[in-house]
Amino acid sequence: MRAALLALAAVLALAGCGSSKPESAAPPGTSTVQGGLLGLRPETLPRKPHLVLTDTSGRRYSLAAATRGKLTYLYFGYTHCPDACPTTLQDIADALAKLGTAADQIVPIFITIDPTRDTVQYRP
Repeated sequence: MRAALLALAAVLALAGCGSSKPESAAPPGTSTVQGGLLGLRPETLPRKPHLVLTDTSGRRYSLAAATRGKLTYLYFGYTHCPDACPTTLQDIADALAKLGTAADQIVPIFITIDPTRDTVQYRP
């Protein structure tokens, strides 16, 4: 599951980042943020919901508190998905790896839609 979270982070990075060009080289309607990430910045930033989830260790995970001040990418799927989920998670991991230290500003979160099987104990 940890690998899935890392992979999700990579996809999030790709989805929210364009390049690390200086702000003066940014296309119209885009802006850079601290760390060199480039992308669209909405006039009013959306608020993260105050969700309390359960992490892979069974502990409470406050989405708003744990991701405060970070670009957050939520990915809903399941680890036993035969096609899209593993590929997407790997894309996320690859993207984060390419970002280097800028990836520290991104929190990828994989939310399972199959909690019965998405456990460390489950063996098909």
